Amino acid sequence: MSQWRALENWFTIGEHTFPRPVWAQRGFEHDGPHAWAQIAQRIRDHVTSGPMSLYIHIPFCERRCGFCDLFSHPLPRSQRQLEHVFAEALCREMDLWTSLPRLAERPVTTVHFGGGTPNYLSPAVLRRIVGTCRGGFNESPQTEWALESTTRQLSPEHVADLKAMGFSRLHVGVQSLDDGIRRRIGRRDTRDVVLTKLREAMAQGLVVSADIIYGLPGQSGKNLIQTLELLADVGVHGFSLYQLQVCDRNRAFLERAGAGRPNPLHNYVLYQAAEHYLRGRGYRKNFFTHFALPQDRCLYYHHVSRGEDLLALGPTADGAFNGYLYRHLNHPAYTQARAPALEGGVEETPLERTLRPVVAELMTGAVTMESLTGPHATGLLDVWRACALLTPGECPGTFELTANGSWLITQMIRQLRHEARVSGT
Repeated sequence: MSQWRALENWFTIGEHTFPRPVWAQRGFEHDGPHAWAQIAQRIRDHVTSGPMSLYIHIPFCERRCGFCDLFSHPLPRSQRQLEHVFAEALCREMDLWTSLPRLAERPVTTVHFGGGTPNYLSPAVLRRIVGTCRGGFNESPQTEWALESTTRQLSPEHVADLKAMGFSRLHVGVQSLDDGIRRRIGRRDTRDVVLTKLREAMAQGLVVSADIIYGLPGQSGKNLIQTLELLADVGVHGFSLYQLQVCDRNRAFLERAGAGRPNPLHNYVLYQAAEHYLRGRGYRKNFFTHFALPQDRCLYYHHVSRGEDLLALGPTADGAFNGYLYRHLNHPAYTQARAPALEGGVEETPLERTLRPVVAELMTGAVTMESLTGPHATGLLDVWRACALLTPGECPGTFELTANGSWLITQMIRQLRHEARVSGT
């Protein structure tokens, strides 16, 4: 209640949105071929031996879940040959990137496989992709290999196979452990099966993080907290909390389920309750949507904070090199185009480049006093503290993002950019 009261006359909770990438705000400056030329030139002109992160997008799923708002494509058994076409295109793109000067020599901090459901690919196809990546880039025993999955794929044998490939971290799309809600949104594994599979994955030594959605049809605060409690009790290392998003890809399904018009106040209360519970169980925010125990380093989310370039591969994947941001074509255009099949690219403005470290601190939940005392942030620290968006951190001179801050992160970034423009930073 105190956080709610702190927002009065300052912010509107109904504006809870994810921060949008630069290309989505301003459009592309270059089409795909020109974007590739820009990236290649920057890599040639700014040869560096510094580390980088990799993101690999696999768009396929067993079937499309009605509630899902992501770019994913069901891969029926009758069309399994498409995964070989996709793997060929993805490996061809990897080869093209590694042909650029010294790129293949740069140490890789983390390799994150997102989707879709990456391990829905046949084991042989997934091994081919992993092998091409491992053989082309400078990964090491210290590289964190992470993969997004559902529990449907996580048999003990499959988990052992993933571990043998080098994966050490799993993001598992749990969404809810209420069996009624799970049936409603098309999840097939029951609560008990989900918990058993997560225990078995952790017993094999993998770090396991659970994705949870709040605002699902029929979800109450009670069954949301019960889901978190059951997962915390089995020792899950991290949680990502996402509000149910309504878009053209899931609108019809959600309207049939009675969830086509989200209630912002209801979802705000759900998120507040979830954050309060997780903090009470010892989980700490290391991204505005993610809570973790110390074992869950969540390296992919922090590549900007480490000052690393992000090499992204695969359909709809977004990457960044030296202030130049690019995006890939969607599937199936990705497999039909000549590598690297980019949709377009855009360069950061001087203002965006200046604010990048501060925005990264906000999004990773820990802000330094130094970042908020320049002309670009005049008066913002006082406002944000008064509105309970930031609270003093454990280390002197630092601040942590509160539940209010996570909920209003996009508005905070918007205010930061406005102040920077006014000050002429």
